[in-house]
Amino acid sequence: KSGAKAERAKTAEEAGAKVIGGELAADGAWPWQVALLVNGRPVGPDAQFCGGSLVMDQWVLTAAHCLVLLNEDMTSTNLWPQDLAILAGTNTLAPGKGDLIPVEAIFVHPTYERTLFDFDIALIKLARPPQVAYQTIEVPDAEYGDILDDPGVTTIVTGWGLTEGAVMTADLRQAEIQMLDREMCNTSLMEVRAADAADGFVYAAQALSLSEDDAYAIWEELLAKAPEPVSENMICSGTFEGGKTSCNGDSGGPLVV
Repeated sequence: KSGAKAERAKTAEEAGAKVIGGELAADGAWPWQVALLVNGRPVGPDAQFCGGSLVMDQWVLTAAHCLVLLNEDMTSTNLWPQDLAILAGTNTLAPGKGDLIPVEAIFVHPTYERTLFDFDIALIKLARPPQVAYQTIEVPDAEYGDILDDPGVTTIVTGWGLTEGAVMTADLRQAEIQMLDREMCNTSLMEVRAADAADGFVYAAQALSLSEDDAYAIWEELLAKAPEPVSENMICSGTFEGGKTSCNGDSGGPLVV
């Protein structure tokens, strides 16, 4: 259904510039939201590549994978502070909007696993506090985090990421989704990964002339050794009916209760 909907949404008018299944955010509604921009480019959707949240006056919380780029040869490249700038205090990505702030330092979680996205968290230290109206977000402690882990808790995701029809947007969007059961998410994600891997495995088994029984046994062992996509360090959110989520460019931004 999602594929068919995207196929129909060939223009910005049909797609609607929004977080997938979301709506326009009211001005000032999410005062901790910031945009990560490629430094030196004009402020706009083309320069924005991730989101973040102000957790202190000079500190932004974001995703590690926004700052550690995975190359085709599976090596990684870390961004330098001068590679990016932070736009705060605006819902609109446009020249003259908000406050564009230089970055002083980047701190990626030391055990971030770039292929599994585990410990996918990083902090950005700003060169100065924003000089526009803003607020810091309240990060949940462990006790409140346990409450957030319960399936069905309503959450809101915000960002400037790609919208339906792969349309970029200059305006901040929001979508309401809910916490989902981690085990259920892992089962669903593993089914997708197994389907992706099956063709290659069948080809390898045939090329190596494995018997059907041996191939089946190896396949089961392979699945058993595969790490779970959603670790205990992660949460899973979305909707059962689909159609609402964050997308490319929303990474690192806040999930709010």
